[in-house]
Amino acid sequence: MTHTPAPWIAQTYPPTDVVTPRGEIIANCGNSVMLDEAEKIANTRLIASAPLLYEYVMKCSLNGCEEAKTLLSKMGRD
Repeated sequence: MTHTPAPWIAQTYPPTDVVTPRGEIIANCGNSVMLDEAEKIANTRLIASAPLLYEYVMKCSLNGCEEAKTLLSKMGRD
């Protein structure tokens, strides 16, 4: 399983899209009518940071961190 390579960018307009540097949409967090705008933007920023978070967890796992290994296993990356 692979994912779209980093960087992922939280757009400024619309502020709920996560895109690649070429403008390809990875995720749109603006479609929910149940969430307010601030929560949609926070979700967008969290998703945009996913590749960096994944890289950090991977490094921790390689350094022997059991929690990181467990998290990677739950992600299907063991």
